[in-house]
Amino acid sequence: MKKNHTILVVDDENGVRQSFNMVLKDDYNVLLAGTGQQAIDIFIKNKVDLVLLDILLPDTGGLNLLEKFKEADPNTEIIMVTAVNEVQTAVKAIKLGAYEYIIKPFVVDDVLTVIHRAMEKRSLVKEVAYLKDELERYCPFEKMVGKDEKMIKIFELISIVSQKQILLILP
Repeated sequence: MKKNHTILVVDDENGVRQSFNMVLKDDYNVLLAGTGQQAIDIFIKNKVDLVLLDILLPDTGGLNLLEKFKEADPNTEIIMVTAVNEVQTAVKAIKLGAYEYIIKPFVVDDVLTVIHRAMEKRSLVKEVAYLKDELERYCPFEKMVGKDEKMIKIFELISIVSQKQILLILP
């Protein structure tokens, strides 16, 4: 099976990182980081689709990393997985762009369901962007107003002429 998606697991507890690795490695490319700096380095060097992010890290806060990751790539899905059970922290994480906030201890199947939903959302966002680009390429005048036959003919002529090299001599 081809692994099309990459997940970055950021947690200061090695046991948590290894557990996620064991559960996810068959379906995803899994990258592991124990500190915020390691996470940033890995994120910069790799195309990461989803981050499983702890709030409490030895060198930085998870919310700071969340902001940095979202600034670098707003489409990266981030799931906070933490022992911090504070409503204010959860609300702040969601406002900063976290896809979900999961409190440890958790049920593995529940986390897998959230991961699959987040990956599905990411795939749909990519597909919509691709289809918009394709539509722009094939219908470049769709934003122009004009349903009259003469306007449509002008749009067609513009499309034809724009693909030709023409020497224009002005007085």
